[in-house]
Amino acid sequence: MSEGPEVPKSPGWSQSANPPPGSPSAVPEPTSKRSRLRPIIILVVVVIAAGVWLTWDPGHAQTSASDVEYTVLDQVQGTSTGDFHDPSITTMSCLTPSSWKTGDTFTCKGYKASSSAVAGVYHGTVTVNASGAVSWAGTWTPSP
Repeated sequence: MSEGPEVPKSPGWSQSANPPPGSPSAVPEPTSKRSRLRPIIILVVVVIAAGVWLTWDPGHAQTSASDVEYTVLDQVQGTSTGDFHDPSITTMSCLTPSSWKTGDTFTCKGYKASSSAVAGVYHGTVTVNASGAVSWAGTWTPSP
């Protein structure tokens, strides 16, 4: 004796032996804890990816103050074309921008050995290329 048409079964679905009146005969049931966690995991991944995307910006590259001081000191002391040829400067102290963007400026004070008096000031202007590499051009003004 048959109790009605056979309801096709698919993974994740079960058929209740005695469904309440007016309810469907096939009720979805989760197949595992993993299937219940999947939407949460996807949401977490999307939130993390969005956070990384929103905070990463190659146009706002970072350069450490010590790297700037070393590079500017090398340019002030150097003897190559474009250098300022002032070997008496032995220390550089730079106030760098918080965000390195094209057009930002910074200042470095140069000091001679065994002296706390400022021996000159370097004024730099930042350029950031399309790949995010930071460079700058500047002028050196010795103190009178």
